[in-house]
Amino acid sequence: MAPLINEKTGLPLDHVHGIGATVWVENKDESSEITWSKAEVTAVDGSNVTLQLADGTTVTKASADCPLQNPPMRGGVEDMTKLPYLHEPGVLSNLEERYELDDIYTYTASILIAVNPFRRLPHLYDSHMMQQYKGVPFGELSPHVFAVADAAYRSAVTAEVKRPQSVLVSGESGAGKTETTKLIMSYLAFMGGRAPAAAEVDGEKPVQQKVLESNPILEAFGNAKTVRNDNSSRFGKFVEITFDGKGCISGAAIRTYLLERSRVTGISDPERSYHVFYLVAAGADADERATLHLPENAQHASAAFGYVATSKCHTLKGVDNAEEYVRLREAMDNVGIPTEDQLDLFRVVCAVMHLGNVKFVGGDDDCRVDVASCSQSVDAAADLLGVDSELRGIFGDEDASGDATTAASILGKSLHTNTIETRDGLITKQLSEAASVDKRDSLSKTLYSRLFDWIVQKINVSIGQDDNAKGLVGLLDIYGFECFAVNDFEQFCINLANEKLQQHFNSHVFKMEQEEYKREQIDWSYISFKDNQDILDLIEAPKTGIIAALDEQCRFPRATFKEFAEKLYNDFDRKHERFERPKKAKRESFTLHHYAGKVTYDAFNFMDKNKDYVVLEHQAMLSRSTRPFIANLFAPDPEAESKGGSRSAMKFSSVSANFKKQLGSLMETLSKMDPHYVRCIKPNVASAPMLFESRNVLNQLRAGGVLEAVRISQAGYPSRRFFTEFVNRFYMIDPNLLRQNIDDRAISQKLCAKAGLEGFQIGLTKVFLRAGQMALLDKQRLLVLQESAIVIAREWRRKKARDLYLRMREAVVTLQAGGRGMLARMRARELRKLKAATKLQASVRMFLACRAFRRTRRAVKKIQAGYRGYRKRLAALTERYDMSILLLQSMGRMAIQRRRYLKARHGIVRLQSRYRAKGARKVLKQLRLEARDVNNIRNEKEKLEAAVKKQEETIAKMQEDRKDLKAKLKEYKHQAEEAHNSAAEATEYKREVGSLRAALEAEKENLSAKDMELLELKQKLETEGQARAMAEEAVRAEQETAATTLARAKEDHEAEISGVRQEHESEMVALRATIEEKEAAREKIARAHDELQARLSNLESENKVLMEEIDKAKQEALRAASAAPPPAKVAPAPAAAPESNRASRASSMTESDINGKINELESKKEKVAKERAERDEKALLSVLRSENSFSQGRPVAACTVFVVLLKWGSLSADRTSVFDKIIQTMGQVIDGYHENNDVLSFWLANTTTLLCLLQRTLRAGSGAGGGVNGNRRRASIAQASNMLQRAFGSFGGANRSAATALSPGGAAASPVIPGLAAFGIGGVTASAGMASVEAKYPALLFKQQLAAFAEKIYGMLRDNVKKEVTPLLTSCIQQPRKEGGGAGGGATRGQIRGAGSAGGDHPLARQGSIGSPKSSGGADDDEHQMGAATSCWNTILNVLDELLRTLQKNNVSSFLIQKLFKQVFSFINVQLFNALLLRRECCSFSNGEYVKTGLAELEHWIHSVGNQWLGDSWDEMRYIRQAVTFLVVHHKPRKSLAEITSDMCPCLSIQQLYRISTMYWDDRYGTETVSTQVLSSMKQLMLEDNSGSNSFLLDDDMSVPFTMDEIATNMPDLSLEKLPTPELLSDNTSFDFLKTNVGTATTPSPKDAAGAPRPSPNA
Repeated sequence: MAPLINEKTGLPLDHVHGIGATVWVENKDESSEITWSKAEVTAVDGSNVTLQLADGTTVTKASADCPLQNPPMRGGVEDMTKLPYLHEPGVLSNLEERYELDDIYTYTASILIAVNPFRRLPHLYDSHMMQQYKGVPFGELSPHVFAVADAAYRSAVTAEVKRPQSVLVSGESGAGKTETTKLIMSYLAFMGGRAPAAAEVDGEKPVQQKVLESNPILEAFGNAKTVRNDNSSRFGKFVEITFDGKGCISGAAIRTYLLERSRVTGISDPERSYHVFYLVAAGADADERATLHLPENAQHASAAFGYVATSKCHTLKGVDNAEEYVRLREAMDNVGIPTEDQLDLFRVVCAVMHLGNVKFVGGDDDCRVDVASCSQSVDAAADLLGVDSELRGIFGDEDASGDATTAASILGKSLHTNTIETRDGLITKQLSEAASVDKRDSLSKTLYSRLFDWIVQKINVSIGQDDNAKGLVGLLDIYGFECFAVNDFEQFCINLANEKLQQHFNSHVFKMEQEEYKREQIDWSYISFKDNQDILDLIEAPKTGIIAALDEQCRFPRATFKEFAEKLYNDFDRKHERFERPKKAKRESFTLHHYAGKVTYDAFNFMDKNKDYVVLEHQAMLSRSTRPFIANLFAPDPEAESKGGSRSAMKFSSVSANFKKQLGSLMETLSKMDPHYVRCIKPNVASAPMLFESRNVLNQLRAGGVLEAVRISQAGYPSRRFFTEFVNRFYMIDPNLLRQNIDDRAISQKLCAKAGLEGFQIGLTKVFLRAGQMALLDKQRLLVLQESAIVIAREWRRKKARDLYLRMREAVVTLQAGGRGMLARMRARELRKLKAATKLQASVRMFLACRAFRRTRRAVKKIQAGYRGYRKRLAALTERYDMSILLLQSMGRMAIQRRRYLKARHGIVRLQSRYRAKGARKVLKQLRLEARDVNNIRNEKEKLEAAVKKQEETIAKMQEDRKDLKAKLKEYKHQAEEAHNSAAEATEYKREVGSLRAALEAEKENLSAKDMELLELKQKLETEGQARAMAEEAVRAEQETAATTLARAKEDHEAEISGVRQEHESEMVALRATIEEKEAAREKIARAHDELQARLSNLESENKVLMEEIDKAKQEALRAASAAPPPAKVAPAPAAAPESNRASRASSMTESDINGKINELESKKEKVAKERAERDEKALLSVLRSENSFSQGRPVAACTVFVVLLKWGSLSADRTSVFDKIIQTMGQVIDGYHENNDVLSFWLANTTTLLCLLQRTLRAGSGAGGGVNGNRRRASIAQASNMLQRAFGSFGGANRSAATALSPGGAAASPVIPGLAAFGIGGVTASAGMASVEAKYPALLFKQQLAAFAEKIYGMLRDNVKKEVTPLLTSCIQQPRKEGGGAGGGATRGQIRGAGSAGGDHPLARQGSIGSPKSSGGADDDEHQMGAATSCWNTILNVLDELLRTLQKNNVSSFLIQKLFKQVFSFINVQLFNALLLRRECCSFSNGEYVKTGLAELEHWIHSVGNQWLGDSWDEMRYIRQAVTFLVVHHKPRKSLAEITSDMCPCLSIQQLYRISTMYWDDRYGTETVSTQVLSSMKQLMLEDNSGSNSFLLDDDMSVPFTMDEIATNMPDLSLEKLPTPELLSDNTSFDFLKTNVGTATTPSPKDAAGAPRPSPNA
């Protein structure tokens, strides 16, 4: 049979207290703020106990009235359902402990209790904190309003079964309801917000911003300062936020309830009216003040109006009315209220203010407006309201008299007269002064009420509602239960609303209790609790309720409040248990017994405030206002007009009935939603921070229904514990059960039976105890611990006595030994003195002798050194004189000889030139004579044919002699084709052709003769088809002759000429010339036919013999052609001529002909070069796609691309497309492999290697950053950067890399790359051991793109590792609990069993006699826990190990590996540390040991890998390491703040240390956190901290931690020596230069650094 229970304390009536137990004693003194005091039981006498209070006084109480205290837990518990004793003082004490530590949020099951801190705690509400609670299951993190908002959002939007959700925020004025509601809306906007680009269309603000911006508007028009709160909401608000299928906010609707209209016309000091009155009076500008008829002095403008001047409070502390007015206007703009409407609504506000200044004079029958004192206000109000001066038909016969001729007079008459419509017409009656004031106030309240309704409607229309919404979350911000000294009609309506909500709350709590019992499958009968339906029936019964009685009395014109009160007394006094008639009330009032307590209501104003009059004169006057806005507010009701009939002066509408109807609609809406409750608590009346008034909080807990939920819980099984927690706390009642091979469930059942409990239940995971049974168990536990303490004390005293004896004996022995030692030391001292004296005398004598010797030796050395120096200086002077004479003589002779040589050479050159010119003129004259004879032409053909044949034989012979030169000729041919691909060399070629013309003026005649001969030969070939082959051979011979001439010109350092190339369809003559620095010119010819291709060469020393033979063949052909007779009509054109005769023919070729020939050759050359370049680029890109081998740790693909680009000259080209193709190819290759770390590592190695080579080679030249082109290119840098971000995403280091790549000095000179010269690459300058290529803009942009590509791959690798590690970190930070154990329990059974081996210095380590079972069980449990820690950490280590092997296999630089692992460890540190600060169950002693074991495994792995690959990555774990070290310190109360911040946790901030200290709890040894003095010091430092850093959480670093300069500096030296040629390029002659660096063209098999073959990235 269950014991009888005290309903208030939850204790059985038979005592369960033992001596030494700590209890609570209730303080009955209402004037004291302390409601419950702590006490200790000193004696037990039957059902009474003797208690000693904290101040030392002794009292005697009944044991059932003294609830037991909960075990001390620093910082309380986060969920009060986990309290061992769930009663009123336990709840109150837990809230106070958490409030002192700034933990303002506490759970009671799913109910969130929020205590207002009255100061800003910005670290709790930033976006980072929102991100932490995003998607986290409810209750997993510390209590927070974001957790409630997230639970509502997920249930409404992302759950499998979506249901509408509601969040009900309640509390008294000043408790923080408005701020809490705004925080919930901010979180919902954070979760459901759209991207700015997608949300803002045509300048319209996104929906989520409109929802948030509606708050300041409603606060300005609906909030006011009260005695309790500076920003009290004087209306209820229910916001319905809808979400679309993507979880984004798609619409919202706001419903308001019971605006406090009476505050418009009447306030008391120090309260204020609605904020908008003060804002518009202080913030309107000059134009607005003139329009709104406001005083010019904005500072005291509000004091000039009667409605707000009744209170002296016009400003709020820390609030600037002018700034708030600007903020209000901005909010209206953002919501979508037009500027014209804004001005109109402020007209209404100012009209209400001016109406407050209207005064009346006269008697009861002739009352009128006091024009003398308030004419300006009447005029202003009439103008602002747009009263029509031509208005007629609302005041009866007097309208025709002409008295009401102005708008002001019409407005005034509507205030002091009543007009009644009868069958005979309208009758106007004068009102008394009091009635006129009431009518004026009625108009003011109606104006403001309708304006407020219009604003709400406008906001709803602007935001819009989504009829196809997929999710719905409703936010209810409504007034809390109110009980004042004088309670009026407003309190009656407010408390009615709270009664309805409390009924909804009780049913929800009751339902949760039932679901808990069903889930645990316990055998129980449904609990019953007392509902509040009876008082709801008392208030709102249709015909018999208080509201019905009030409406009935209001319909009688002459009914008074006394009659209303008497009706209530007659109907309900002594007939209803919830109704009571006060015995000592000054006037008629009544008392209702609400769920939160008794409230006495004054009936004086009930009838007046329940009447919502619509004055017909006002309706008619304002509905015909000249201002459309006012006319719209008072638009006539069509339904009322259609009824017709007579009308009275005022039309009655019941406020309470309308409010009752609104409440019914609200409750119907809430019943369809899943509720979430937030109860806001105001800790003190003064609104001061860090002040907790227990009695005030207790009253709010009762009013908020929290204690009602406790009462419902006590009706069933209020104490429930997980089996593990239950066994850990009460195992000492029967320790033998631990030695049995049974589970915790069976042990729990036997322990309850052992304690003699009845009525308890054993669920699936928990033990359910009835009220008071936990106290019985604690009493038996206390008795066992007391007996054990006696044994421990006895043993401790014995040990102390024995230790004293041993110390005394040791002291005696020490004294004896000291005496004997002193005598021996005295004798030894005398002997040492004698020996020292003897040694001192010997040392002095030795010193004197040595000093005399050293003095003599120094003098001798000085003399010798001086003499030797003199001899050497004399010899050196003589030698310098002789050398100077020889130098002067040699330079003189050299100058004389050089002058003679130059003079002789100049003369010889002039003589040769004149002689050659003379001979050429003679030959020209002779040729002209011979050309007239046709027969000479025929003879010339025959001789030319013979000469060509002979020349072919000679060429065939030369081909055999030049086989050994074939390889070198191919190389020079490739250089010629490379020149075509280089735009820079083509430009240089054009410039050199121009200079060549000036330099070849002396040889111009020879060149012209050659061209004439070629043209004449072409004509002969067209007319004589039979001799075509011979003529072609002759042309080729002439081409070789021209090449010989150009080679000789090259040897004279003046110019060079390119030869001729013939295509299939026609002859093409190509003249090419290449001038290189510090080298002679080279002649390059390309032929179309396979048998003649690559026959020309520009070798200097090797081909001298070949050129001599060609000259002899040419001369013989010319002599044979000169002997032939000339044709009759054809101009003479000899096939060949000596060099001396060509000068006469050069005049026939003009400069325009030469330019045309050059342009034609350039166009052909560009076409062929373009086709060849495209083929080569395709071959290079195919290598980039398929080549996946490494050579000596170098990626072959990257090195090959670099060498080819450098060889082609692309890096110094002004325009090229190869870079874009390379980037696109690389992007296509990794597309689809974003989660393949092997492929990503391979391409990270390639991109960083290529980037390093470019960074070490390129140098930004003038074309990249200077001049006009540089300005244009700098202007396009931003565009290129945007393109890269769109293509590769945004990375932290991309901007730094881009700036380095494109800046003129971005590429610093680096060491010369070994092996580069072996490829025969020119254009790479070397200065002081540094190599550089002057790069153009495309190359710098390519380097930027490559850097962004490397950062993209790096980010993918990092994110992949984070995805793998994140799910494992939860197990790493929180020790796994068996059987669903919570965080609130004590030490685990294995921990208690193993306490004997936990450490000799710990107190519990010596408590082996307290029910200590065998030690093997503890070892098993500890091994299980350590095994669990090792298991999850081993999984992480496997992930890291696999990543490291992958990076090493792909030869990723150790520099990048270190950077990657540093960020990975930083991420692990951030996640573990943040979880530690957000989960209280993680901040325990045992959990610290658990995490420390895992960190040791990680540290061991890091040391085993070595610093080469991981560097100082272990330092990134410093935050979690220091936090864990702090958790496992045993004597925290002994540590000072200096020791903690300097020695133990130097990296942690004060906010972080304070958070850990307040959340710490010891589930193993029961140790305490740091001392109260240290906590106070931490709190003081946080208050004084102005650094701006508020968050105690760490941020994850998502940036890229390296730049291009760091890559170039830290990457290992890259050598291109012995670089293998890829197989795809081995047979391509265009890439033969790659073979010159190695002896073979073969490529090794694709293997990694370890030699194992790796698959292709394209597999």
